[in-house]
Amino acid sequence: MAEQAYAKLAPKTMSNESIEPGTERRVHERVPLKVAVTMSSTSNFYAGITNDISEGGLFVATTDPPPANAEVEMTLSLPIGEPFVIEGVVCWVRGKMGGTSGVLAGCGIRFTKIAEDSLVLIREFVEQRDTMLYEDGSLQPPAEIVKEKIKSVSDLRREAEERYVEQRQHERVPLKVAVNMGSASNFYAGITNNISEGGLFVATKSSPPMGTMVEMMLSLPGNSEPFRVEGEVRWICNSTSESEAGCGIRWTSLSPDALNAIKRFIEKRDTLLYEENE
Repeated sequence: MAEQAYAKLAPKTMSNESIEPGTERRVHERVPLKVAVTMSSTSNFYAGITNDISEGGLFVATTDPPPANAEVEMTLSLPIGEPFVIEGVVCWVRGKMGGTSGVLAGCGIRFTKIAEDSLVLIREFVEQRDTMLYEDGSLQPPAEIVKEKIKSVSDLRREAEERYVEQRQHERVPLKVAVNMGSASNFYAGITNNISEGGLFVATKSSPPMGTMVEMMLSLPGNSEPFRVEGEVRWICNSTSESEAGCGIRWTSLSPDALNAIKRFIEKRDTLLYEENE
């Protein structure tokens, strides 16, 4: 795999106090951005809706933000280009403020690791959008602008937790076979990376969108006949220096014979070991 080129960013600020909101604003131009994101730290998952973005970082509206100074990773999708992975540090946190209208709970993330081509995408997006200007100088627009989208945060968090649980409930073992996935409107090709009783990971540069229902014919070593499986795309991973691009599929329809074949295959292989932050 070719080594990923990363942009040079300012060192992380690690202190016991959060950075005063507004410091980053004076350095980088911020523009509105409303997309759902899930953030992962070394011990937890967090879900929210981005509110604005700049070359230096972004604000994520969420009622359950990570603590200040937490290091997080997320996959970000802009209206232009392909989704990409970003690492950052929580510089400041704002909780729910009772009786204060127009102020969103959430956290400010400063980017600490981002690929150069991803930074170029952010710059292009910023240049195409109008700069955010608020009369009160706050970091967020009126809460009603994103009120309807915040409803999905609980669903995003549930999906992230399901992914976290699935990775630890089922033993995963290496599996390298070519597969073709078919959805209601498209076909996708890839190479499986690992498999468990709950699903598998498919390495591919062109992943189906999150939530897509797919079906495929799967061939396991030692199994005489391929079998049909159906699943749902539960998460998408972009290529980094340490991981392949691809998607995680959770089984939704699996025959008893297919499940038994997977179980037999897993029993003969060594379980994959992962760091806690995966």
